[in-house]
Amino acid sequence: MNNTVTFFVAALSVAALSACATDRTVAADSSIELTDLAKLPAPTGEFFYTIGPQEKLEIEVVGAEEISGAYLTDVDGHIGFPYLGLVKVGGGRLVMRLK
Repeated sequence: MNNTVTFFVAALSVAALSACATDRTVAADSSIELTDLAKLPAPTGEFFYTIGPQEKLEIEVVGAEEISGAYLTDVDGHIGFPYLGLVKVGGGRLVMRLK
């Protein structure tokens, strides 16, 4: 029985080590085309984010600090905003510029 356990451990070790192959051939298949990163267009510096349910939004209203603050969207994507009531913000997209 001890030989069986030793054989099993040895076989498992060989299988695990074979997964660590050192051949890192890139694009060995001639049908795969690699793109030179220098030829890609520069990033635009902005990305889009879709607002979902149960999201915390920090809203700042310039000149009205009393209504500025954190608002949590409900499961339908609405926030309760002072003076406006329920406002649908879920599914909307924010555009953020990267600095």
